[in-house]
Amino acid sequence: MNPLVKKEIRLLLPGWLVALALAILLPLFLKGFDAPGEVISLSAFFGVILLGVDSFGREFSLGTFSSLMSQPMERRQIWRTKITVLICAASLVMVVLFISSSIRNFEPYVMSVWRHDHRLPVIFRNLIILLCWYGWGTLIALVGGLWTTLLLRQAAAAFWITFLTPAGLLMLIFLVLPSKLADNENVFIPVLCGMGVLYIVAGFWFAHRLFHRAQDAAWTGGVVAFSRWRYFDSGSESTVSTRHRRPIGALAKKELQLQSISWFCAMALLALHVVVIVMRKVHGSFEHDSLAGQASEFFWTLWLIMPLIIGGTVVAEERRLGVTEGQFCLPVPRWFQFALKFFPAICVGILLGGCVPLLLEGFAAWIGAPNPDFNPSSQDHDIITAIIFFLALALGLSLAGLFASTVTKNFLQALGTAVIVIIGCVLFTSFAGHFHSLLGIAWNLTLTICVSILTALAVVPWLAWRNFNYFQERGRVWRRNVLGLATAILFIFIFSATLYNRGWEVFEPTEPA
Repeated sequence: MNPLVKKEIRLLLPGWLVALALAILLPLFLKGFDAPGEVISLSAFFGVILLGVDSFGREFSLGTFSSLMSQPMERRQIWRTKITVLICAASLVMVVLFISSSIRNFEPYVMSVWRHDHRLPVIFRNLIILLCWYGWGTLIALVGGLWTTLLLRQAAAAFWITFLTPAGLLMLIFLVLPSKLADNENVFIPVLCGMGVLYIVAGFWFAHRLFHRAQDAAWTGGVVAFSRWRYFDSGSESTVSTRHRRPIGALAKKELQLQSISWFCAMALLALHVVVIVMRKVHGSFEHDSLAGQASEFFWTLWLIMPLIIGGTVVAEERRLGVTEGQFCLPVPRWFQFALKFFPAICVGILLGGCVPLLLEGFAAWIGAPNPDFNPSSQDHDIITAIIFFLALALGLSLAGLFASTVTKNFLQALGTAVIVIIGCVLFTSFAGHFHSLLGIAWNLTLTICVSILTALAVVPWLAWRNFNYFQERGRVWRRNVLGLATAILFIFIFSATLYNRGWEVFEPTEPA
């Protein structure tokens, strides 16, 4: 095999495995839900974005882009090799996702296919539409990942812009089209496809131009950092240099600067969500089955990416920048440095992933533009249960992102590891649930979730602290984490089942004294 092709395969292999796992497992696990199609599409789009950003993002993260440009071969050959391997990897993911989604969606029609009745043409038409939809979304994700990475040369910023640009274009179409046309799929879908084709062509041309004219150092308008804003300045510069010892403020300022891109993208996502609410109010209620209605109702799920992004940036980006060893030499205890990373990341993840969408959709319901996904019954306990569910979901995603950040060396690896950890926990949970049913042991879902939250709050910070403190012991770190997570999940199900079935009664006498 060509060494350049082999290098590209090894470069894309981690992200490809993550995208493939999402494509195989999500349609199977979400089979019993009412409307999992949007979740599957968003997750697949997330996985393909990882592939698109990985192609050049890992080159910049590993510092090998300059060496790649200095190889004794034409840039045209390097570009063709990268694009070919990338398209082949994304095509495999798309085919697997298409097969798994087709099995899930068209399972009730299997017998009708074999009988050749009147529903056979409808099935084939739906399969073709599904294939075109996935192919169109895959190209948008790949092209977006290519041009943003080559322009910004930062994986975190490239991922966010790739993720938010299609959402911004979708909102632009909603604003331009009148209300009657926005809810008419015969008009809306061709306009959306045309806009997508223009974006794919322009993005690929721009990425091709950036690569063939790339230099060793890129200029993107300077370094954007909150630490240079007037709000964070201590005052006007004086003629006499004065040194002030403020270690806590300096560390907090450094953490805020590390999350600068995430803050800007959160503000962009907030603006887009407000636009969605305004359009829902102006256009009235969309048809539930229309594409405009589904996009309006499902837009809030984009906030669930925020906890993963915030947590995945905390430790991994510092290791990529090579400042971890120097940070450990500061006259500040390591536990204090870890606390300044852990607690703000968890709080911000819960705020952006749970509180903000709840507040925005609550405001939308108050002004008369409710979202059916945020429509619990008027009873107080149902509203409280929904709030606790969203906050617990944001907490779990924040813990997963921060834990993955402590075992990886860059942002993209942290995102992929977080997805793998979540998928592994879901697989183990499904296995444990079926195992309980097989043994005839009753278990309560609410009790299991409560025990899971308490166990995660105890186990994940301890594992993350050990990874943060002893990050150079790679083999021991992975063994400790796998063993710790498996033990925690076993404890959750054994303890919750024992508690629910009153297992201590086995040791009590059968008759009173």
